[in-house]
Amino acid sequence: MARIAPLAAGKRPHLVRLERAVETRNALNEPVRSWELIAEVRASRVDVLDSEKVQAAELAAEIRTQFGFRWSPTVAGVTPRDRLICEGVAYAIRGVRETCRRRVGIEMTTVRRAE
Repeated sequence: MARIAPLAAGKRPHLVRLERAVETRNALNEPVRSWELIAEVRASRVDVLDSEKVQAAELAAEIRTQFGFRWSPTVAGVTPRDRLICEGVAYAIRGVRETCRRRVGIEMTTVRRAE
């Protein structure tokens, strides 16, 4: 799998949104799920794998992508319950880990459904 080395901000061409799910209640006391902005940050992006599989009698294609970020407390606090938006496409976060040196960079492994 490709590794993304920590890069200077100028080498991270993608502006991505990190969002967290929040649940509120409407007037009928029904749960309403929405997404709240955590941060907008620059990232590098590498598509590392695409796959197809049959799920519930439907062919589903997924693209696995790794995003690289400079380390920050905000980005380090992102979990797989959150999501990432890049160029209008939503990515489900599968894993978050620090790169080779502590507090230098963060890698996020994500998947999105291919259309």
